[in-house]
Amino acid sequence: EYMGNRHDVQAALHVHRTSWHDCNNTVAHGWSAADWGQAMMPVYHALFKEARTAKGYGLHLLVYSGDDDSVCSTLDTQQWIWGLGRPIVQDWHAWHSGGQVAGYTVLFEGLRFVTVHGAGHMVPATQPARAFDIFQRYLNHSDSF
Repeated sequence: EYMGNRHDVQAALHVHRTSWHDCNNTVAHGWSAADWGQAMMPVYHALFKEARTAKGYGLHLLVYSGDDDSVCSTLDTQQWIWGLGRPIVQDWHAWHSGGQVAGYTVLFEGLRFVTVHGAGHMVPATQPARAFDIFQRYLNHSDSF
């Protein structure tokens, strides 16, 4: 059973009882044709700009990418992230989970990029333990990658 459909999980997340599905064509078909090809980089630039002007609020984005994906390739993700021109805070290096190299990560100002070995673009579905590890570190504001 998909974890998001468990009533105890929905109660913990404070969401109304519902039935979640992996894919939803109603949502996919709701996008306009003009939206499909739009670049997201301007949105990220706006988020970073807003974070600089908001006193007391730090913006910490996490972008992760499975390295075994022919649809949403890690290389494409790397290209747009590096294209943002953010200063690098912590150089590219391996990160570990369960005593093994789980992927690679780099920390930019306001953004961490993490790759996940052996995962496609649905990382939690194909590498759930590594995904959970990433989310725990992110939510705990841990720099222990």
